[in-house]
Amino acid sequence: MTIRQEMKSRKSGKLLLLPTCLLVCLMTTAVVGENYRNTTGRVMSLFSVIQFPNIECVNGDGTIGECYTASECSGRGGTYSSSCATGLGVCCYVVQESCGTTTDVTYNNTYIRNSGFAGGYSTSGTCSHKIKPINDNMCQFRLDFDVMELVKPVSGTGTDGTCSTDTLTIKEGISLSSINYPPVYCGLGTGMHMYLNANPGQNVDASIAIAIGSGSSQARRWSIRVTQIDCGTLYTAPPNCLQYHTGSTGSVQTWNYDDPNNIHTNTQNYAICIRREKGYCGNAYVVDPASNSFGVDGSNTKGRGGAQCKLDFVGIPGGTASGYGNSLERWCGAVFGVLSAPGLHDGSNQIITYRTPFRMFVKFNDNADNSAVNRRGFKLNYRQVLCG
Repeated sequence: MTIRQEMKSRKSGKLLLLPTCLLVCLMTTAVVGENYRNTTGRVMSLFSVIQFPNIECVNGDGTIGECYTASECSGRGGTYSSSCATGLGVCCYVVQESCGTTTDVTYNNTYIRNSGFAGGYSTSGTCSHKIKPINDNMCQFRLDFDVMELVKPVSGTGTDGTCSTDTLTIKEGISLSSINYPPVYCGLGTGMHMYLNANPGQNVDASIAIAIGSGSSQARRWSIRVTQIDCGTLYTAPPNCLQYHTGSTGSVQTWNYDDPNNIHTNTQNYAICIRREKGYCGNAYVVDPASNSFGVDGSNTKGRGGAQCKLDFVGIPGGTASGYGNSLERWCGAVFGVLSAPGLHDGSNQIITYRTPFRMFVKFNDNADNSAVNRRGFKLNYRQVLCG
């Protein structure tokens, strides 16, 4: 079950023993008129008050919204293409397109898009948005990059991975720029996601700034879905996790992985977290079978581990071939999962960890060189290991 499915399931659960006021607050009310005749034969009007919850829904075009009446959706500045609540409501979502001025994201299920989406956009300038918590119980913002296509980082020069034309700069509201968090991105990020701390009670806003440089006429495209997550839910990410994955199997990858130039973005320092599912005690990682699925530092075509991986690396605490014994903790080079160090090694291996919570760490310095060797980043597939 994905996080989106869990959020939908949780929101649509039965409401038991709730005070009347709270029940009304969680529901939308629709008034349906019907005509009937009384005993004298006179036509009378009967109005039925029907309530339905504002649960998550999916439009026919794949956009995700929440179920409101058409008038409520219009009042939110929203749009829709499908109905919900057996035709009483509409699947409402909000679209924001802004360049040159800053707009506020104040509703759940808001899509930040380039002007003219799904077409391209190439006008230079900065498109800025502030994300404001919808109430004091919001702990996190989740950004889903349904489409993200900016000018790719520098490649093939010997000093590669820099975002020299376009940049995607995201901030949590309390500046963490001194540790480069969240990282600045460019290039391809379609299918990626990101969690931001909403800093409840501190009256600060997160921000997104997409800077379009003048050095390229390439058509850029973006559609970023913004959702807000309550504190203490099953889908609330642990602290300091830029990405948060759920499910007993899945995959993780770096930004710009799909760039055919095989270059990752520089200056990265973040954690990828995976929720430990019920009945599972370990997590096993293998490199994706596609070619060039691991390219992290090292001017070689082999793999390294441990202290040899200093500038760029993937860190898996407690990771070994069996999940037991001394761990190298870090892996780099062109082969994932070497089992001994020092030295250069052929052949990738599965790495298992029983250390919880399940976390990976990604560290890339401020300079890469893919002029001779793949610096694509990585794509790793994981599966959780049953207890016992």
